[in-house]
Amino acid sequence: GQSSGQWQGLERYAQKNPHSGLTHHLLGMRYQQAGDPVRSLAAFEQSARLQPDLPDAHYNLACVYESLGLLTDARQHYWQTLQ
Repeated sequence: GQSSGQWQGLERYAQKNPHSGLTHHLLGMRYQQAGDPVRSLAAFEQSARLQPDLPDAHYNLACVYESLGLLTDARQHYWQTLQ
């Protein structure tokens, strides 16, 4: 697993490079693993906005939406994963 220091470094990198869709996606995965759906949702939304051609961002965003019972939003992002 990743150490807390490595994740803090990723968070600092994301703050300094706010236009990196991949960085926000990695943060979303970290927050999801930590059981923080609110932060993971925000990070995956940012990732999908910044890098709409990244299927993993849409898939993980759909999974979070589904876990929160937001099925219409989940369906939309599952569909974008297939595009």
